[in-house]
Parts: sequence; C-alpha cells; structure tokens
Amino acid sequence: MRVISGGRHRAHRFGSVTIVAGTHGDPPFQPEVEVLEEDTWRLLSAPADASPAAEHPVRLMTALIDDRPARPGSVLADGRRWLAVVYDLDQDPVCREEWVSQALDELLRTADRRRCRSLALPLLGVTHGGLHWKRSLALLDGALRQAATAAPSPMRIWLQLPDEHR
Repeated sequence: MRVISGGRHRAHRFGSVTIVAGTHGDPPFQPEVEVLEEDTWRLLSAPADASPAAEHPVRLMTALIDDRPARPGSVLADGRRWLAVVYDLDQDPVCREEWVSQALDELLRTADRRRCRSLALPLLGVTHGGLHWKRSLALLDGALRQAATAAPSPMRIWLQLPDEHR
C-alpha cells in the first residue's frame, strides 16, 4: 500500500475493504466503531478527571488487586469503542511491530465476526510508540492482504491521520 494520495475523502478499494483517509475533525462517514490505541493496563483510555469514585473503597481496592494486564496485540471490543492493545509501558520499547500486526489481525477478525461494516482506525503504534507512520501503514497493508484470503465481509475503514501525515 502506498501513501494514500488524492484529495479530500478519496476512497481506495482493497478487496472487499474500502479505505478512506481523513483527519479527526473531518470524518468521511459515521463509523460504527472507533478503535483507540491502548496499553496493557488500559491507562491511555482512562478518563483524565480525578473525580472520586462512587464505588466503595473496599470494592475499588479489590478490583485493583484482581485486575490483570491485557495481552499486547489483543483487541478489547466493547460497544462502539474498541481498544487495540499495542503498548506495554513496562517494556522497552513500549510498542513493537508484532503487537501492532497481531492487533490489526485480531481487529479485522473481530469486525468480521461481529459484522461490523465501518471502523475509525488510527495508525496504530504511531501516536505514543514511536513507530514510523509508513511502517504502521505497511503493517495495515499486510493485515488487509491476510484478511482478503479469508474473504471478509465488505467494510469501510476511516483511516484517521494526523494533519501532518495527510
């Protein structure tokens, strides 16, 4: 896959998948699911406010003790926000290509299994992990090629690009 060229909201077909590149503030369509980059302890998606929890402190402490990290490369699919676990803040480097590749593969399988027809997807590993955007795009290309052999259902992907990468 080359850098997606062209004007605003130009669509590119990749088998049964249509990819449309666009910035966060200019969506080409309303996606069913938004994919977010996440770390193993789910800190990146945690709310930024520090308001006190409504839950009893003993229950909160028990939940913290019982909590386990998510596996790097996994996808936590719940509702309209799916978390692609591509960071492990306890390791160096915090992001690895194999985790991004595994997350993309699982993301496409999950979308097909749940009959999801449209996704908003950032370039995984780029924002916090230092993965070069061209490498992230190449990993997406590999995942789409692999998914094409499994004949996934038709899907649209809004590839969310930062303004400087458009």
